[in-house]
Amino acid sequence: MPGEQLLDKVIRTWEAALGPEHPQMIAAVTNLARVYLRESRFTDADSILRRALNICEWSLGPEHPCFFGTLSNLAEVQLAQHKYDEAESLYRRALTIEEKTLGPAHSEVFKTLSNLAATRRAQGQYQDSELLYARALKIGEQSLGPAHPDMVTTLANYVALLRKLHRKAEASKLEARVRELRAKSESQNPARFEVDWRDLQHSAH
Repeated sequence: MPGEQLLDKVIRTWEAALGPEHPQMIAAVTNLARVYLRESRFTDADSILRRALNICEWSLGPEHPCFFGTLSNLAEVQLAQHKYDEAESLYRRALTIEEKTLGPAHSEVFKTLSNLAATRRAQGQYQDSELLYARALKIGEQSLGPAHPDMVTTLANYVALLRKLHRKAEASKLEARVRELRAKSESQNPARFEVDWRDLQHSAH
């Protein structure tokens, strides 16, 4: 594919000019991994993200946003393959670093909690998933606002969890709230809803 070939060329050029472990490599390597993920080339995506993780750790340090962001990307690859235990471990590792470096009420903490809740739901751990969703929604409402697209998606996935728990009355009430917030969010962020919505991380909630 043209995009993949272009990224390969960029990576080779930067490797020659800067060296294989230069921080500038990270963006190109991560973008190539996302191409692989869209094509379901999970082994390739996993391999290149682990390379990015090593570059992040050695060049920028394990508390840099690059590092915990790459952990979350790597977790998404595991999630897409239904490797839930591996995904959970990676998300929890990212969460620990985010809470330490960004604070417990940061929007990145919300995103990781939301993804972790989705992972626990996929594992059938519904009670733990509910607790994680509750934490995520509280943080997201404060840091992003209730009509933010990620908040709407997380709330919708929480509704799906409530239905799994046979709490239909609560689910129905929140579904109405989701419709209201989604309409508001779409009017405020039309382009955001035209881009591909990853149903499992905002994909597998």
